[in-house]
Order: sequence, then C-alpha cells, then structure tokens
Amino acid sequence: MQTLYKLFRYRHFTLSSKILLIFILLISVPLGVQGVVTFLDFSKTIERRTADYAVQIVVQINTSLDKVFTEEKQQLSMLPLYNPEIVRLLKKYGNSENANIHPTAQERSQIFHYLAGSSFFRPEIRGIHFITNNGDVFTNMDPYLIKPHYTGGEAGLVPRSDSRKRSMAGAASALS
Repeated sequence: MQTLYKLFRYRHFTLSSKILLIFILLISVPLGVQGVVTFLDFSKTIERRTADYAVQIVVQINTSLDKVFTEEKQQLSMLPLYNPEIVRLLKKYGNSENANIHPTAQERSQIFHYLAGSSFFRPEIRGIHFITNNGDVFTNMDPYLIKPHYTGGEAGLVPRSDSRKRSMAGAASALS
C-alpha cells in the first residue's frame, strides 16, 4: 500500500492517468479472482459429470449385454427341440423306467457332435450340458474338465445314486 501511495504521489502523473490506473486496478483484480474461482468450479463440475456419464454408460452397456445374453440363452435352450433325433434320445433317457439304461457310445457321440456344433462359433459359451432325469450328462466338454457337484451330506459327499435323484431334470423333463 505504501508503494502504491508513493507511485501516485509523483507529480508527473496527471489526474486523468491516476483515475485511469485506479479504474484498471479496480476492474482487473476482481475479474481475475472471479475468473480463477469460476475456472476451478467449472473444472470440478466437468470432472464430476464425466465420471457420472461414464457410470451411466457402463450401466447401459451391462444392461444391453445382459439382454443379449438372456436372448441368446433362450434361443440356445430352444435349439434342441428342432432336432427330432436329439428329442428322441432325451426322451428315451429322461423316462424313469429307463433309469438303469445308459446311452451307448454312438448316442453320446451323436449328442456330443450336436452340442459341439451348437457352440462352435460362439466363443462366449464354455459348455452346454444336458442332464436327464436318470442323471446321465450329455456335454460338449471333455468329461475330465467337469467337476463333480457336492450337495452336502455328511462329509460333503453324496453317493452317485442319490445325486442322480437330485439332479436337474434338464431338457428331457420339458419334453416329457
């Protein structure tokens, strides 16, 4: 403040130049402060909105993917109904009267080739499984990759005959 007073004390400044200098200082200092505050506020708002929009986009993508995969699963689960030979085999091994009869190697191979063909050009599908009422599993995967299912029991293990009774009915029950 002292130096400003000394600056205005000089006599070589006219009154009009002193008034002009004061107006410039009174206008530029508040505008500069306001500009800095506005810039900081605007930057925070833009960052927040960008993060919100990114979250919205991720939610929309997830919703779209869920819808696509749900439709794909529905179409894939209906696909066996259009192959009469597969329907015949699933009905044959889905009946309770055929509980002790197991599919032949040729029948397993036939269903394996059908399932492998259904998922060949779909890398998002890891495996397709048909589980009949009597517990037979038809799959397009290597049988050594399939982990057994433990349903509880005393030691966490359930005998194979019990697990067959508790297994999913699969596509065969829908066909019966």
